[in-house]
Amino acid sequence: MLVPLLAAPSGTAAMAVVLLSLMLLFFTAVRRRRYRPEPAVSLSPVLSVVETCDRGKVLVTQHAFQQGDIVFSEVAALAIPSRSLPLMGLGQLQGAKRRQFMALHCPEALSAARPEDGVGALSAVVGEQGAALEQVLQKWCGWSYAKVKMEKAEAWRFLRIWDANKLSWMGRTEVEQGVFVTLSRMNHSCEPNVRLMPGMAEHELVVYAVRDIAAGDELCLCYVERNCLPMLHFLHLPTECRQHLLLRWGFLCVCPRCNAREDSARTFRCPNADLWGASGIDRCQGFLMVLPGHSNMGCCSVCGKAPDTDAVTRMLLAEKELRVEAEQELSAKLRHAASAAEFPIDAVLSLLKRCIDAGLAAERHWLTFWLQSLALIGSGAFGEDLRIAVQGVARSSKLPQVESVSSSQVKTRMEKLRKVINSDLPQPHRPGITGHVETYFSFG
Repeated sequence: MLVPLLAAPSGTAAMAVVLLSLMLLFFTAVRRRRYRPEPAVSLSPVLSVVETCDRGKVLVTQHAFQQGDIVFSEVAALAIPSRSLPLMGLGQLQGAKRRQFMALHCPEALSAARPEDGVGALSAVVGEQGAALEQVLQKWCGWSYAKVKMEKAEAWRFLRIWDANKLSWMGRTEVEQGVFVTLSRMNHSCEPNVRLMPGMAEHELVVYAVRDIAAGDELCLCYVERNCLPMLHFLHLPTECRQHLLLRWGFLCVCPRCNAREDSARTFRCPNADLWGASGIDRCQGFLMVLPGHSNMGCCSVCGKAPDTDAVTRMLLAEKELRVEAEQELSAKLRHAASAAEFPIDAVLSLLKRCIDAGLAAERHWLTFWLQSLALIGSGAFGEDLRIAVQGVARSSKLPQVESVSSSQVKTRMEKLRKVINSDLPQPHRPGITGHVETYFSFG
């Protein structure tokens, strides 16, 4: 293509040179934007929205914060009671708030209704692609046929923005949900550096730094704080479970925990029965971790040996069966326990013992951690629900209160627990938790 251009009259050649120069400048700018994020929106002297090449828009702080500092607070642009149809709030958005709301991230469809995400999915009402939207607008919202035809497109965009950006929190009297112009721009991380707490004003959330944050750092929160297992926080789950729950927002988490080579929340005892050590009398006390995305495990943390294929297959199959029993049978018993006397402590301890017998590390695996936590609550060892599941804006399901358990019952149940785990530890070790996540739970 260059030869004819060079042979053309000087005017045409000059035009071609100009066009080529503009194209070169364009592609250079694109490459620079891809590798050097530039602030796209300045929300305040403290915060900026930055466009990145791999994670979309992120919220970045321009100031440094120490652990416990308030980064900022915000009142929801739109807040409605939990399980209410958000379309009822469309008319509340006016002027600048409406423009800011409509500028937030808008996916192509609503998230699919999945049992593990709980009830209340918008797609269960209007469909993932909005097939039933017209009917809902007329029947539930009282819109006329003419209004539906004129404003359906805007209502559809509103629903998708709401579905992708809403947050839930415990209000003064009930669970609320809302969308925030700034808060809703924060991305998720399984090692969050901020935590949300209800503020003093109505529909207000306060953003606290749960660890020291440097100027230029991205602000990340934890999108999920509950799951189908009562009293188990999302951050205690293994990588594959966290990734699955996050699909509700249509992205794959690439935080340091999710990118780790081994999943420390799925830790097993070393199955090698060979004796080792200089004296030849010490048994290996090491641990193995599952490799995310693979049906395999890494080498032992102590003896350095890799488990044989049969041992790995046996332990992973047992883990799968025990997990299904926990999610289906035990969870149902927990939900149906109407009083402390009905707490299924024997079922909890029985499943815990079988987990340990199958090779799941008593003090490190997420499933044994959950069962030990339940046993401690059910034994009456705590006078209130486990703090890691209910403090702040955590939205985990609560178990029945156990204050009425008699002292003799407490003693009996705790003795059973000690026999099962062969330990006197008053509190199980949190599985797969890094130092950053530990500060998240201990904050507040």
